[in-house]
Amino acid sequence: DGVCDEDDLCEGYDSFGDVDGDGICGDIDICTGDDATGDQDSDGVCDNIDLCAGDDSWLDLDSDGVCGDVDVCDGNDSTGDADSDGVCNNIDQCNGNDAFGDSDSDGVCDDVDVCDGNDSTGDADSDGVCNNIDLCNGNDAFGDTDSDGVCDSTDLCTGNDTSGDSDGDGACDDSDVCPNDAADDSDGDGSCDSVDLCTGDDTSGDSDGDGACDDSDVCPNDAADDSDGDGSCDSVDLCTGNDTSGDSDGDGACDDSDACPGFDDSVDPDGDGVPSGCDLCPDDVNDDSDGDGLCDSVEGNGDTDGDGTPDSQDSDSDDDGIDDSVEGNVDTDSDGTPDFQDTDSDDDGIDDSVEGAGDSDGDGIPDYQDPEAVSWELVGNNLVVSAFGVPDLATLGSNLIAMYTGYVTQTLRTYSFDGTSWSQVGSEFSLSSTSSHVAITALNGTDIAYFNNSDQRLRTYRWDGSTWSQLGSELALTGNTVSCLGALGNDEVALFRNGDATLQTYRWDGSSWQSVGTPSPVVEPLGSGDTLENKCGTTALETWDGSQALAAVSYNVYQDFAGPTENYLEAFRWDGSSWAKVGTTFYMGIGSHTDISAMDSTTLAMTGEVGGQGLRAIRWDGTSFSQYGPILSLSSTWGTVTALSSNTAVHFDNLSNHDLGTYQLVE
Repeated sequence: DGVCDEDDLCEGYDSFGDVDGDGICGDIDICTGDDATGDQDSDGVCDNIDLCAGDDSWLDLDSDGVCGDVDVCDGNDSTGDADSDGVCNNIDQCNGNDAFGDSDSDGVCDDVDVCDGNDSTGDADSDGVCNNIDLCNGNDAFGDTDSDGVCDSTDLCTGNDTSGDSDGDGACDDSDVCPNDAADDSDGDGSCDSVDLCTGDDTSGDSDGDGACDDSDVCPNDAADDSDGDGSCDSVDLCTGNDTSGDSDGDGACDDSDACPGFDDSVDPDGDGVPSGCDLCPDDVNDDSDGDGLCDSVEGNGDTDGDGTPDSQDSDSDDDGIDDSVEGNVDTDSDGTPDFQDTDSDDDGIDDSVEGAGDSDGDGIPDYQDPEAVSWELVGNNLVVSAFGVPDLATLGSNLIAMYTGYVTQTLRTYSFDGTSWSQVGSEFSLSSTSSHVAITALNGTDIAYFNNSDQRLRTYRWDGSTWSQLGSELALTGNTVSCLGALGNDEVALFRNGDATLQTYRWDGSSWQSVGTPSPVVEPLGSGDTLENKCGTTALETWDGSQALAAVSYNVYQDFAGPTENYLEAFRWDGSSWAKVGTTFYMGIGSHTDISAMDSTTLAMTGEVGGQGLRAIRWDGTSFSQYGPILSLSSTWGTVTALSSNTAVHFDNLSNHDLGTYQLVE
């Protein structure tokens, strides 16, 4: 190789010698011609590219640019310790940006660790508060943002209050009406339970602070309540401490010294010292001189009864026997004269002195004020008469009657009344009749119509002042069993034929009878098995006026062949040719043997046992009948009646006493 063997470092091995003069034979020099120094550390890396030339016998085995003899991460770190913190890059949590690593080993790099060096766990919930001083460590990302000592995760009032929810009732303290009471105001009275004396028992607590709950406190706004026990709370009691009832009428005077409780004591127009509210006569200084309850100014100084005593001082100003205090300042008949000065207060034509203050019809109205207050009174004496077997009566004049004496004696008689007693006049007239039922009615003051139910003959008899005689011819009829007659006036009669329940009109022409018009059914339809009984009554309420008359008919219905017997009363209008019903049927009750007679155009006298045997008055108002006053109880259950005048009737007792009696309808 041109080098002497004794000088040839590569003798026998290097045909090329040491070309680059680096002391390494060419055949083994890895840096031939390229390395002025060769491979000084014999690491197989040419000195000119050996990062660790002359200083690293181990080269950079992991090629991380760090010589093996100084590489703390030799062989397992491709980058070494980039931030030279002594921690290999592959296990350095803070690689490349932390010169100190994680000095407190809390897993947080020192350069971002707020608790570097004094926190063993760092900031576990990342809220910026070191774990060792974090009140909400580990479960609160925000800590206690409103610094109220309650972690945000459990703080109901985060950011809204300074004390949280002191009583734990779910309401923030700054909006909790009772921040220290979990139940707050359980009875809704505005008082917190912790200071409410009446929890659950009232709606307003104890407003006046007297220890009594408002709802049981008689005076909830007065601590002293009702100090004088008068029922008025002290706050409104004008008379606290000296009365028992306050000032109930609000006139400023305490009740126990109030001259006129319930009224204003200051009002006294007549200046007599008596407040008008308690002054019988507020406008009269003298008030009521005679003490009859009527003010002097009302009674005046006149003298109604002319007894020399002014009415204002007279207890019975009209001298009617009824004190002014009873009659009072009313005007019953609206005639402009008050009752206490009116001798006929109800204007019924009967003086108050006669009627009195009683109530004869029991309707609650005193008789002197009741124009319809009536009762029957016996006039004079009764006369016992020998008459038996269904007699009948007819009125010839104001004090004269005709009597059919019944089927036992079968005579006509005349009786006169002198105002006190009855007596027979003239001779009786014998009749040839075997009928048990005969009806008579007066055509005028001397003549009567007579119907015999046995031979069914209509006849006329005349009274001449001393005896009876038959006139003209009779009219034979058929189909009449028990019938009754009623005179219509103008020599006409209405015959109610019980056999066929019809009304028929007949006219007397002075010598004979003729039928007028047609028979008219007048009775309400009868039920199956019902029949008309054996007594009826017919009377004219309004007499014939040339075209019309009004008649009343009473009849008995015998029901179902076995009773009871019911009684009815109906009104019928005659139009000159036929009869028609007017108004409603009046049911009179159970009983039999009724008889009726018209006293005037509105009032009937009735006898019979209907609703109690006796005499009664029946009033017709144009459309219906009604009982008028009480029944006069009589002993007979079967009698007959005829009217003498508008208020007087004659009754004959057919069964018991067999007497004539006169009765007056008195108001």
